[in-house]
Amino acid sequence: MPNPVASFKTGLKVAIEDTLSVAPNASTNPGWWQGGRWFDITTDGFPSLQDEKAIIFPAGQAGLRALNNRAPVVGRTWSEGGFGFPITEDFLGAMLYGALGGLSTNRVDGTNFSLLAAEPVVGGTEKLLVLTNQPSDGGAILRFDIKGASAGGTISISGIDSHGNPASEVISFASAGSFYSRQSFSAIGASSISISGSHGGGTVDVNGIQYWEHVFTFNNTSNPSFSIERYGDPTAGAASKSKMHLGMVVTELTFTNPASQEDGLFMGEVNFVGDPTATCNAGSLAATSAMKVWPAWTQKITKNGVNWYKATNFTMAINAGNRNYMTAAGTQNPQGRVYLGQEVTGSFDMLVDSEEEYNDWAGASSMTMVNTWTSPWKLTSSQNQQLIASLTQTYLESIDSSDDDGIFSLSGDYRTINDANNGLAKFVLRNGIPGTAYGNNVA
Repeated sequence: MPNPVASFKTGLKVAIEDTLSVAPNASTNPGWWQGGRWFDITTDGFPSLQDEKAIIFPAGQAGLRALNNRAPVVGRTWSEGGFGFPITEDFLGAMLYGALGGLSTNRVDGTNFSLLAAEPVVGGTEKLLVLTNQPSDGGAILRFDIKGASAGGTISISGIDSHGNPASEVISFASAGSFYSRQSFSAIGASSISISGSHGGGTVDVNGIQYWEHVFTFNNTSNPSFSIERYGDPTAGAASKSKMHLGMVVTELTFTNPASQEDGLFMGEVNFVGDPTATCNAGSLAATSAMKVWPAWTQKITKNGVNWYKATNFTMAINAGNRNYMTAAGTQNPQGRVYLGQEVTGSFDMLVDSEEEYNDWAGASSMTMVNTWTSPWKLTSSQNQQLIASLTQTYLESIDSSDDDGIFSLSGDYRTINDANNGLAKFVLRNGIPGTAYGNNVA
């Protein structure tokens, strides 16, 4: 009897689609650092993504007590489900874009942007690079612009990261293009970058970028769709196959921040709906780089411009308003996606130290709540990975008192309304991920 399949062998890759139900770069599935769109996902538990199929059993009276006396027929087919995930700088942006639908990106270059220009490389020969400038500002993402290459190769980097620790990285590439380091480097030694492989030769530019600032807002028209590839799933039929969910749109994105827990992490959970899966040839999951999760203690809240350091737990749910639609078109699959109403709701637990505090929250007046998560992970000496969520017009729906391990506590539910400047909410994410990873042209 063969051994059962261990669930830890399964994995997920997710990418934003250019065209509904068409996987980007499906033949190679390059990661975002390789100039592609794909994100390798570490999930919290087993994903609930599944193919769904309506099986119709006719029931009725036919002179028998048996209710079901006719063979079943297959109804609609689709896929839905989701997964939980610890917050990291890269995939967080993709999910915010999927839930809100609006994105603009600004690139912040290092003081020394050009680190090496038009350096010749020869295919089949390892080339050691000596930078003419070092990364500035205490750290930089390295972008390699390889021109003229007709085949693949690898870029190997050794240096000091933005925390002052030794760091190394290897980037694989298939042809000419722009490629990115997945961590910030503050210093690179002489000949500590090499390019090798049968890439056909050409030139390489090396540039240093401090970070990218992505602004996510609610789109009043539509949202992007996603391709989700499931690896190691025995229902694909063979170890060489994987399942690809296409045309998946985000239905809900939820954030949870258990600040009172000693081991609390800033967590997300996302749900999708879309087409039934297609079976395809499996690629491979990239070796996971150091997973830079965000602890829950990194959250800071301001209320009406004043620091408010009393939340013990905080949640935010974004109802994206996206779903399938089904029409009489002679096919089982969904005919497309429809983009309906959106809303932002949430809850929090807080410690209270006065009646004024309670009365402030219990009133029906609008509050401006700004949530800032500043992770421990540095991009430069002065800028860490960071998320800012601005809820400009927030109203409390309900409030209850309770005992929190001997401390008087209040639990509240909130809802935002549309604001002329920020909509239901606005998110600003500062990270080391180029805009091209999310589908725009800011490289």
